[in-house]
Amino acid sequence: MNAAVAIKVLGIEVKYKSLNVLDDLSFEVAEGEVTSIIGPNGSGKTTLLKTVDGILKPYRGSVYVDMKEVCRIPKKELAKLVGYVPQLVNLQQGIKVIDFVLTGRRPYVDLLPTKRDVDVALSKLRMVRADHLVGRDLNELSSGELQRVMIARALTSEPKVLLLDEPTSNLDLRFQVEVLGIVRELSKIGMTTLMALHDLTHAYRYSNKIIMINNGKIFAVGRPEEVLTEENIERVYGVKARVIQDVKAVITLDY
Repeated sequence: MNAAVAIKVLGIEVKYKSLNVLDDLSFEVAEGEVTSIIGPNGSGKTTLLKTVDGILKPYRGSVYVDMKEVCRIPKKELAKLVGYVPQLVNLQQGIKVIDFVLTGRRPYVDLLPTKRDVDVALSKLRMVRADHLVGRDLNELSSGELQRVMIARALTSEPKVLLLDEPTSNLDLRFQVEVLGIVRELSKIGMTTLMALHDLTHAYRYSNKIIMINNGKIFAVGRPEEVLTEENIERVYGVKARVIQDVKAVITLDY
């Protein structure tokens, strides 16, 4: 039996002023699926994530999450469906990890967090193996620790869909693998993830589906082995590469 559709994008067009940033994009992401968006810088990966999250409204087309049209969902209700982890976040001095993660409960909190809210926040910190950081200041965390805390905050709204914008950027190899391992574990318990990635090997190894975009258009979409071909990589990135399917790796070649 096929899994239900968690995200459905139908013919969206997104403009910045008069410039088309996304042009006629359509795709689906099934429940529990990990889908990676890849493409050169400026191809529209972050714009696509922001459109799915409702931050940006498409000029044409529609985005559906859990069979509901994103632009018609009240922001408070949308925050219960979609958790978004941006690539950059402004951190204020002196904020404790637990207080930051609790801000993810805003869709549920009227005045002050309840014991239930605190319990959810702690459970999500445990889920990403960051519960030992609960009393630390955000500014004291390493990049890898902060990324895990950011994911915990997004999960604290108990969403059906998780959006990640370059979750491995600025992380060393150990933390890259650790964060992507968390994404894989979340998919096993039904979390749907749509993430933008630069590293093609990571996209190959950790994705059920890959969307390759270029100049705001979908160039290819499908299983990793279908999308990550040497011909596709050369046409989209302008570099020669070797795809080693046995170990799910992409190696760029010198000219």
